[in-house]
Amino acid sequence: RTFLKIQEKPIVTLSKKKIIFRAGDVVSVTCDASGLPLPSVVWFHGRKPLRAGATSGRVTIDSLAASTFRSTLKIRQATESDSGFYNCKAGNNGGQSAQAIQMVYVEKPRVEVFQRRVDAVIGKRIMLRCNATGKPLPIVTWTRNEVPVGDNMDSDVLIDKAAGTISFTVDENARGVWKCIATNEAGVASDRIALDVGTRPQIEVPQAPVVMAYDENGTVPCLATGR
Repeated sequence: RTFLKIQEKPIVTLSKKKIIFRAGDVVSVTCDASGLPLPSVVWFHGRKPLRAGATSGRVTIDSLAASTFRSTLKIRQATESDSGFYNCKAGNNGGQSAQAIQMVYVEKPRVEVFQRRVDAVIGKRIMLRCNATGKPLPIVTWTRNEVPVGDNMDSDVLIDKAAGTISFTVDENARGVWKCIATNEAGVASDRIALDVGTRPQIEVPQAPVVMAYDENGTVPCLATGR
């Protein structure tokens, strides 16, 4: 008799291709591997192997062999150090196959303005600034009295979304509440600046000469305006 032994290279399927997580989350991904003979599976974090049944207290791998080999990687109380690429690698006598999943750590933005109140003069150019942090680095946008402000709407407005600054020439419409809004994949945060607008002082004195006698009290009118 002649026996024919069939071998099939493993086929690997992951339940997810990318996971976005925050500190403290429970992260889980399942790897199914089929083939003849039934393949074995090893997980890798980068180049570091994570053996089946092994546990570090937070990281566990549970495996079940049936018509396919199913391996589930679970991370409890996830931290930033758990981010990166994880590979599920399956192998048998027919060969090897692997699939990768990316785990991305994110932090909700935090934002704080440099000045909560700004007094500006009409006609002067000013810059409003806020400090935004988070992972990934947030994108900063601005509103004035809840209306979005963009540098594409007014050629005089310049916005640096990475640095968190907005600069413009002050006019009457600049008065109000300016909001700095920081956004990333983890969420949104904002802080506010109250901007008041004033005008340069102007002085008016009489055009006609003021005549008064020597050694007598007199009054010279002077009118000052401004805000």
